[in-house]
This record gives sequence, C-alpha cells and structure tokens, in this order.
Amino acid sequence: ELSQAPPPRQAVLTIGVFDGVHRGHRHLISTLTEEARRTGCLPVVVTFRNHPASVLRPGSAPLPLTTFDERVQLIRGLGVGLVSPVTFDLALSTLRAGAFIARRQRPLGMGGLGGGADFAMGQRREADVDALRALGREMGFALSVVEPLFDDGLEVRSTNIRRAVASGDVETASRLLGRPMALTGT
Repeated sequence: ELSQAPPPRQAVLTIGVFDGVHRGHRHLISTLTEEARRTGCLPVVVTFRNHPASVLRPGSAPLPLTTFDERVQLIRGLGVGLVSPVTFDLALSTLRAGAFIARRQRPLGMGGLGGGADFAMGQRREADVDALRALGREMGFALSVVEPLFDDGLEVRSTNIRRAVASGDVETASRLLGRPMALTGT
C-alpha cells in the first residue's frame, strides 16, 4: 500500500490507528512534526485503515470515533507531509517489529519513529519502547517518545473518549477530542 516513489527526503514516522484524532494524538503528531521540521525530515503518519482488534478479536473491536476518511482528513489538517494508510490483516499481525519497520523504512525513507510512552508494535506487541530503541540502533533510526497528555487527571486517549460517549458524557468526550463530539453514519 506504499507508493513506489520514495519521499523527497528522510522521514519521521508515527504509527497507529489514531481513531478520533483527539488532543492526545494531535499532541503526539505536532511534537513529531516539529521535530521533523527541525531536522529537515518529512513528517509521516502511518495509520491503520481498520482497528487491529477487528482482525485479532473479531466482534470485539471498539466502535470507531471517526470514519477512516474523517481520520485521514483530520490528520492531513495537522501539517504532516504524508499520510500512509495500511490495512491491518492476519499477515501483518504475524510480522515481527523489525520486519514491519523494514517494510516502511526503505519506501518511506524512515530515519525516525515516534510514539507514546506505551507504544509497542510487532507480533503480540512484542517490541516496547526499550526494544524499539535497540532496534533503532540496529536498523538506523531514532526513536522519540512523547509523554501522554492529561486533562484534569484523565489521560487523553480513545478508550476514555469511548467510555465517555458510552455513558452519555458528551461534554467530557468533546473536551478530550478538542472539538464537538460528532458521529457519522446511518
């Protein structure tokens, strides 16, 4: 799903679902975008078209906060240089972290990777921040860890927004999202 043409310069990537593109996501993406610009790199967001749980635990995937198209539009509005969609499937779920990174490193010119303090990737989330730092030394990319964003003691994350929506607390959901809560669909 990656373009055959390499990006015009080295890239700093962040990888995830980014459902809702909430204030926490925007904090992460803006931090990495600033870092990329400071180092002359291209800020790239790799986002999964579908939630990994839809493949790993069918029937238990969380209800989405945004459609895929809305998510891409919101991410593009953050000033990133490239949004790279990836479909999460069974084959992808079996990839070790190094293999997943290798598949993105060359076509995207990846020189840096960023994520939150609880960022993990690879088969069964095998590679946590420490493992990714070691992998970065081995594969030639730098890892940046961005601390989570809190709002009145509550971590800004999709799970907490879904809980607020499920309990009818649209005010908290909107505050964590950083915009009015809205749903698209039939």
